[in-house]
Amino acid sequence: MARQQPQRTCISTGVIAPKAELLRFVKGPDNNVWFDVTGKVPGRGAYVVPSIEAVKKAFEKKGLSRKLEAQVPDTLEAVVSQQLTQQALNLLGLAKKAGRASIGLSEVLKSIKARHVKVLVLANDAGKDTCAKIANWQGNKVTFLDKQQLENAFGMANTAVAGLTDGAIWPTLHRAEKFFESLKLVKMAE
Repeated sequence: MARQQPQRTCISTGVIAPKAELLRFVKGPDNNVWFDVTGKVPGRGAYVVPSIEAVKKAFEKKGLSRKLEAQVPDTLEAVVSQQLTQQALNLLGLAKKAGRASIGLSEVLKSIKARHVKVLVLANDAGKDTCAKIANWQGNKVTFLDKQQLENAFGMANTAVAGLTDGAIWPTLHRAEKFFESLKLVKMAE
């Protein structure tokens, strides 16, 4: 029988979701609110849905400040973006080292055909040809990283797409994807 994941409530929206899908904030020793990218820092946490609207609402309503009895630094939104990106890049590098990543279009297409791909990672600035060749992919996909970031994560030039053969990091990548999608929508609306 599958074990039930712990549930938490978003302080901005009231949405109840699995803990792993939410952004966690904690009070740091400097009396400031810190983003807990791992979700494992000791202490009482406050949870927020991974959308820029929910994060901004938590800042504006002083929800985080009041809940954690700490100051919210002006740079916290940028810190969340940077740490989510870095965590994703680290996990992708580890997937490569573990032999759980097909890198490059031809390798990814072979892995898709063999039904080994669990998560597709497509650069947000990938070329039209690459996008067209994987357009039929119906599984888990993330697109919040660019080619340069993927090249750095995998240590390979000209990397616009990768296929992960292990879905264990999907929840972490998906949480970041949701955050960056909402960030893009907010910027488009401005």
